Amino acid sequence: MALKQTEIADSSGSPLETAQGRGVTFRSVVLGIGIIVLMNLWMPYSEYIVLASRMNLSLYPVALFILFIPVLCLLNPLIKWVRPSSALSSSELLVITAMGLAGGVVPGSGLMGFLFGAIASPYYFATPENRWAEYFHDDLPTWLVPSNQNEAMRGFFEGTPDPVPWDVWIPPLFWWLIFVAAIIFASACIAVILRRQWSDHERLTFALLSPTLNLVTDANAPGFRPAFPRGNLFWAGFFLSFGIFSWNILNYFWPIIPQIQLSTPFFYFARGFPPVYPRFNIYIMGFAYFANLDVLFSMWFFHLLFYQLPGGILNRIGYTMDARGDPYGSLVFSGAGWLCFGAMCVFVSWGLWTGRTHFKNVLLKAMDPDHPIDDRTEMFSYRTAVFGTLIGTVFIATWLLQSGMELKAVLFYMLGTFVIYVGVARIVAQTGILFVQAPISAQVFTMYTLGAGNLTSATMTSIALSYTLTNYIRGLFMPAFVHIAKLSEFITANKRRLLWVVFLGLIVGCLTFILYVIPLGYEYGAYNTRDIPLRSGRSRIYPVIMAKMVNPFDTDWTRLSFFGGGAGVMVLLTFLQYRFPGWPLHPIGLTVSSTNVARSNQVSIFLVWFFKLLVIHFGGVTAYRRFQPFFIGLLTGYGLGVALSFIVDAIWFSGQGHYVHRW
Repeated sequence: MALKQTEIADSSGSPLETAQGRGVTFRSVVLGIGIIVLMNLWMPYSEYIVLASRMNLSLYPVALFILFIPVLCLLNPLIKWVRPSSALSSSELLVITAMGLAGGVVPGSGLMGFLFGAIASPYYFATPENRWAEYFHDDLPTWLVPSNQNEAMRGFFEGTPDPVPWDVWIPPLFWWLIFVAAIIFASACIAVILRRQWSDHERLTFALLSPTLNLVTDANAPGFRPAFPRGNLFWAGFFLSFGIFSWNILNYFWPIIPQIQLSTPFFYFARGFPPVYPRFNIYIMGFAYFANLDVLFSMWFFHLLFYQLPGGILNRIGYTMDARGDPYGSLVFSGAGWLCFGAMCVFVSWGLWTGRTHFKNVLLKAMDPDHPIDDRTEMFSYRTAVFGTLIGTVFIATWLLQSGMELKAVLFYMLGTFVIYVGVARIVAQTGILFVQAPISAQVFTMYTLGAGNLTSATMTSIALSYTLTNYIRGLFMPAFVHIAKLSEFITANKRRLLWVVFLGLIVGCLTFILYVIPLGYEYGAYNTRDIPLRSGRSRIYPVIMAKMVNPFDTDWTRLSFFGGGAGVMVLLTFLQYRFPGWPLHPIGLTVSSTNVARSNQVSIFLVWFFKLLVIHFGGVTAYRRFQPFFIGLLTGYGLGVALSFIVDAIWFSGQGHYVHRW
């Protein structure tokens, strides 16, 4: 691992020096909104009706990638054929991508699925046996939770021929959407503040955007056919991934045809050790190729060093830690989650410290418009970004207080949320890994640090409701906004309008999902969808909080000791990285090495790392670039394969769909 990444000093920026042509135009906004509407109809239809794949599990939704291909390969060539001068420019295509990145966070397994699962559950699922009425109902804010008046929630979960009781839903949804809007606006402001530090000063790769930037490079080139499908390597990657899907689809009709298994059952290295999941995720592999080698190495190495080995050794010697229920953290050994969260806190803090000069200049610019730092290339002025962050933060804190959360809990919850949002966003920007989640949630951090027994029942109820924003601990909209800020560098015109059209798309996306899914629930019964987010209130939120209220505890110093240990290890790794330029272990791998998502994807990351290591070692930068079309072909074939599987499921297997896109 002495080999360094000279070949991709700026892998995300190399395909496009500048994106030529118009930027935020009427037609790019219409197309962006159209894609958002389609995603907010397609994703819940796939998850709830067809019972097929969840299309936005990743931080670059596969649904967005699928819908973007027809725009690039069919619509734009058609426009070129009719009127070449009116073809969509690279900037317009990137505007569509930016809107889709944010809009893909809304449906299904994103924001709205968890929102419905959290607020619709506490009355309907309450029974004398689970005692929810005794512990929760008196503290549930009526303005945040739809009532079960006239069995409105029973109709949503079980289905009913009666009209949709919108009067029950509209008030709580209004206040939740106001809260979410404040989070979105504050996240966008923080992304604007971070952009120059991460992109210009630290030169993060933003590898997640590299395939898209490669795809739109020749949008304005002569000819009708895009350039990226040309070449044998592209088609080799395309037919490899698309061919696997096509072959497996035959098994849907004729089970005698054996499937090509990309996910095999887990196995154990030894008794007591955490399981190993040998999954071959083509979608991860396609994006991971554009990441730095040392980052890829650290992602799988730290999972082995700080999760597999310690978890197994501690289990073998008989050490156990009472999990007390953490539905989204490290399920095998919760101490590993706290160790990694301590590392993530240091990781975020160090990143803020290294950017202190930039952040100081941003603050001075916000206070004095004549300060020399130039913010004309940003999506917001620094004044708007700084004061927007401040106002948004105050509003969020006030809203949480009004929901019943104590001030001390608000402070710890917001601190944990900030670390998760910024930490996950940075990890994705630096690694390009599609599936990233924080090792523990802000709710768990708050309850164990302060002690559940030291929090009021109203606070615990408010913490339960705050799981609406968990979104598998993926940082909600923050990763999308930092990548949108990076995309803005390639948009040459009307850049200041970009965030406003993204906000417009989010409004349309939320309304589309609400107007489609709530009536869908009353028609078919939301519980019949078997969807995890919609069932999260019953299985993952209120029972977990209830257990902590029934069996209260003080500050958990054991977990905090793991937290401190992780922070100490991260300090040491960061020192070694900066002190010794050839140090092979990038500290970033420690931050998420214990997560369930990391556990599922290590084999895929290892394979890409090993392949890229060989390519760079024997062929250098030239060979690395030569193989890029192969991985873009893999992604294109994968996306169209997922789409084909969905179409087959929707026509012949609706309600018994096949889950082909996963972690």
